[in-house]
Amino acid sequence: MSYLEAIVLGIVQGLTEFLPISSSGHLRIVPELFGWSDPGASFTAVIQLGTMAAVVSFCWNDLWRITWAWCQDAWRIVKDRSTKGERSSDDARMGWYLIVATIPIAIFGFAFKDQIETGARDLRLIASTLIIGGLVLLWADRSGSRTQGIEHISTKDGVTIGLAQSLALVPGVSRSGATISAGMFLGFTREAAARFSFLL
Repeated sequence: MSYLEAIVLGIVQGLTEFLPISSSGHLRIVPELFGWSDPGASFTAVIQLGTMAAVVSFCWNDLWRITWAWCQDAWRIVKDRSTKGERSSDDARMGWYLIVATIPIAIFGFAFKDQIETGARDLRLIASTLIIGGLVLLWADRSGSRTQGIEHISTKDGVTIGLAQSLALVPGVSRSGATISAGMFLGFTREAAARFSFLL
């Protein structure tokens, strides 16, 4: 891979990461359009560290507050050996929900590692998932009640959104698109679904 290819793909990653479209799918399509070789799943994963750093920087205050509240809550549970009694704060519960929502993608990513790196990078599959993902996002936006704020999230919601996130292991499926769609199907507002998606 040349420096020019790396720069172009970095720009593509930066432009697509913060929209509910698949950055990994576009990182597969753009090289094909220019006649370049497939950068591979490893390059795609590494280049996403840059945009992940930008998200962490933007959400730093929220992430730090949630992490601190979660640590205090976890310590209270370990110390008291019980979840009864004092109710967890909203930030602590958000920490638990983010952990729960992360578990499915970790499990599926490990279980289907080989398929993700090979067969899942087929352009026909990516084109199909891009189209289907766009239609699902439109459906979620039109059919969801969009009445609940992020403070109404539950463990069940966290698991459901986490399962939706695991679909993003397939190039062409947008992680943010899948999680925002799931959030809106569950009745969350666009803002609440997007906030949980980016915290996740």
